[in-house]
Amino acid sequence: MWSWGFSWTTRRRPSHCRPRIADEWHRHPRGRCRRRRRWCGFGRHPVRIHRHGRLDHDLHRQKRPYSCAFDTTTVANAGYDVRAVALDGAGNTAESNAIAPRFVDNTLPSVSLVEPGPYLRGTVAIVAIATAPKGVKSVSIKYTATGANTWTEICSSTTAPYQCAWDTTKDVDGAYDLRSVMIDNGSVTTTSLDLSGRRVDNAPTSGVDVQSANIGVIGRMESGDAISFTFSESMNLSSILAGWTGTSTSVALRVRDKNAVGSGATSDVLDVFTNTTYKIAVQLGSVVLMGDYVKSNKTLGFNGTMVAASETVGGVTRTKVTVTLGSLTGGSGQRTSTTLSNMVWTPSTSAIDLTGRATSSRPITQSGAAKKNF
Repeated sequence: MWSWGFSWTTRRRPSHCRPRIADEWHRHPRGRCRRRRRWCGFGRHPVRIHRHGRLDHDLHRQKRPYSCAFDTTTVANAGYDVRAVALDGAGNTAESNAIAPRFVDNTLPSVSLVEPGPYLRGTVAIVAIATAPKGVKSVSIKYTATGANTWTEICSSTTAPYQCAWDTTKDVDGAYDLRSVMIDNGSVTTTSLDLSGRRVDNAPTSGVDVQSANIGVIGRMESGDAISFTFSESMNLSSILAGWTGTSTSVALRVRDKNAVGSGATSDVLDVFTNTTYKIAVQLGSVVLMGDYVKSNKTLGFNGTMVAASETVGGVTRTKVTVTLGSLTGGSGQRTSTTLSNMVWTPSTSAIDLTGRATSSRPITQSGAAKKNF
């Protein structure tokens, strides 16, 4: 906010003399007007304050010093000339010399963080953007475990670009908040809005569980039965099946007897393909069923549908893919398994999560007590 003012006397002046700001008027014996270098004026007539060629404020019947306030937030940041305009009762006006230039600058200090992404692993560049009318003295970047409000500085920088390399492997996996703090050359401190809930996850992506569901004869693979694959992270679904978004899509299932699989297989094996030619695999991996669902050296084929869903466990969002069996499309030798068992799933390393990490091929054993699946 600016303010300015000037003063004048209430001395009367001849009607034929024009007003002058900062002058005092006197009657000369010959009828001419003379002036002395003083602040002066006449009566109680209005004074108008102008700025940048526009009427800003009228002063009526005020006592000296005459002044007004200039709300600089109502105009653009720029240079302005300031002057006063006096108006007498006869309508005569006079302007003061302009005070020029006076600069308006209401730019506030500002600092913010560039979005680093929802998932962080390894060493991550955390970047801040900072501006200040008086110049930036320093910018520090800090983090805290979400909800803890115990801020730890990653680094402090005095020159742009303001950024830090955060080695997330030194912190436990979990949710973290980030903020930046700027100090300008006037020692004013400005804090950015927090980026909340950015998850550090340096554990490898893996399978979490494999489960079956049954709607018919227990232990016999039939239309309507299902098998689900749960990953530890949110997955890039197009890495599981090209172009897939998670909506229901047709697939084919192949179930082979352990002897048909060969290579020392210990039980029947289930795989998922794009169609019944069984040439292009869906990148889920293979499941050792740990039960006897097919006669020796036989293979069964099923139509199926596949759909993906997200579930959140312990604050971590992860992907669950469910494949539902359709009709039997080929093969022979189907059996009903009577074995209580826990299936074992070996995920495909071609499946990647949203951060680009490949899934570990570490075998995952079905959770819960041994049971008859399907």
